[in-house]
Amino acid sequence: MIIDPTIAPGFTHCGIPIPVPPPEVLKQGSNKPNTFLVLFFDARRTWQWLPYRKLIQLGVDQETDAAKVLECKKGAARKNVAGALKRANVTFTDGEKVKLRNKNTLSRIRNLNEL
Repeated sequence: MIIDPTIAPGFTHCGIPIPVPPPEVLKQGSNKPNTFLVLFFDARRTWQWLPYRKLIQLGVDQETDAAKVLECKKGAARKNVAGALKRANVTFTDGEKVKLRNKNTLSRIRNLNEL
């Protein structure tokens, strides 16, 4: 999930509470231009700053999701990735897929895509 690092605590989107990153994660990103703050759906809920070229939209196309799971060489890793995808789908599914629409983030992605 791409998170806007400037959102206020307690913010929700379509009824989904948006988590607030820890202060140490925010400090790490202050010196990384053109990166996006991503919350992973792994067991630890890991935070990471990633460039646009590393972002892939999952949960939209089942073939892409399956390919990502199969990229893992070890069975345990495949199981972890499949579990993370399931947690993400449960988070964003309430009868239909919910897409976060942060105007600042979307405009940054569009601008980077044009480069």
